[in-house]
Amino acid sequence: MIERNLNDSTGNLTKVSTLLLSDLREGVFFSRLSGFLKDHLNEDQVEVALVFNDESTQLIARDGEIVSDSKIHARGEGAAGYVTKTKKIYYSNSVQRDPLFSTDLRDSRIHSELIVPVMIEGKPMATIHIQSFEEGRKFDESDAAKVKSFINDHHIALSNMNLYLMAKFLNRELLSKIKEQNTGASAFSSASHEEAREKLEIIGQDTTLLQALSMAKRIASQDVPVLIEGKAGVGKRLMARKIHELSNRRGMPCQIIECATLNEANLEREIFGHQSQKGVLELNNNGTVIFNDISELSLRLQTRILDFLSTGRVKRLEHDELIALNVRVVVTSQKHLRDLVANKKFRGDLFYRLATVQMSLPTLKERGDDIKILANHFLNLGKESKKYLTEQAVNELKELDWEGNVLELRNTMERTYALSDGKYIDKVEVGDFSFFEDNNEAEAKKNHESEAFEPITIQEIEKRHICKTLEHLGGNKTRAAKSLGITVKTLYNKLHSYGLISKDNN
Repeated sequence: MIERNLNDSTGNLTKVSTLLLSDLREGVFFSRLSGFLKDHLNEDQVEVALVFNDESTQLIARDGEIVSDSKIHARGEGAAGYVTKTKKIYYSNSVQRDPLFSTDLRDSRIHSELIVPVMIEGKPMATIHIQSFEEGRKFDESDAAKVKSFINDHHIALSNMNLYLMAKFLNRELLSKIKEQNTGASAFSSASHEEAREKLEIIGQDTTLLQALSMAKRIASQDVPVLIEGKAGVGKRLMARKIHELSNRRGMPCQIIECATLNEANLEREIFGHQSQKGVLELNNNGTVIFNDISELSLRLQTRILDFLSTGRVKRLEHDELIALNVRVVVTSQKHLRDLVANKKFRGDLFYRLATVQMSLPTLKERGDDIKILANHFLNLGKESKKYLTEQAVNELKELDWEGNVLELRNTMERTYALSDGKYIDKVEVGDFSFFEDNNEAEAKKNHESEAFEPITIQEIEKRHICKTLEHLGGNKTRAAKSLGITVKTLYNKLHSYGLISKDNN
């Protein structure tokens, strides 16, 4: 135990500071600090939580004693995390009913609590928790002023402790990074190695894309909702993950919810949880949740998401408890949400909350020379033996429509690498990516084809297909036969039967 009954005289202030500085081990230092404060304020209990560089927190001292092996709370989690994040004093005169304390293991005797951040050079070093077991006790500004006065009186000792902690934390981080490099550990625990690598790679020089990336960097640390719109395959999910990795939550989990893949009941269970099973929002507390294709959510689920964004709380299915969470929400949409709002298919109030920051990603066709940059990148991605696109192949790529955008280009390059024999590639192997058409375009195309129906025999269809294949391959009959899956002799026979070549050419 530490010395007691210290008064506020100048001599005793010096004595307290001297004792604090006599041992800079954080456990000893903060246990002494909590003991001095308890005597000084004459309160039932005083705790101190340490704040790490990433703003995670850990209870380290109580009433003059070191607290060992307590849980480390993630950034923003619990009462200490909240005060660390806001950098403001917090009063709670009904701790047992305060949702802010729901994730903390609290002494059941505590009725009221005052939490004061210890700020050194504008950053929180610790949080001080003054606690009362008396039911009628209510903390106010005068109590906070006493704690702040104590902190100011011992500013030198606290500043020295802060310097020690900064050096210790920095050394710990450096050792951790060295260990990761030596063991090949991934820097992203919540994603696959491939996904983690891609998070750092948004490739291209297009002005619109670079503006979107610049915006992502500016708003990443601001914890506001973000709406990313764009066609299929333009990289909306990649940009959403990029925002998470640039933010202060980058060490926390990040998960994508595919809103278009599940029915309403299963999607609701997935997002909010069920009975004792946590949903995605709970599992990613203090991290980021990305709602991909949020336009596909039903109006009822839109209402539940709006309620969560408004209150910061969720309720699992068939469960009465409201659970306070700290989750950043980023959403993507292929459709323009503003248009859906006008057609009453999307809630206007939810749209305006989600669109606090809004960005639109360009199509691949709009990105011009980025097609060449991306094509060369995807062609050799993860390959040991390199291949190269000729100018002829690049020009062919620029002529294509790219309805599937970057995703289609990536698939095309993988297909081209696999099917090409030589080191230099003149011809791109374009697959059938018609599934990238949106529903409206596909329906319009279907109707157009229906209106333009022409009675035609199978033989005529075969003839047209063979002729188009030859035209596409520049008249090369050997390549055409290979593409059609027939022999060269069979191809010549068919061309002769169509009257396109003489028998002498067979």
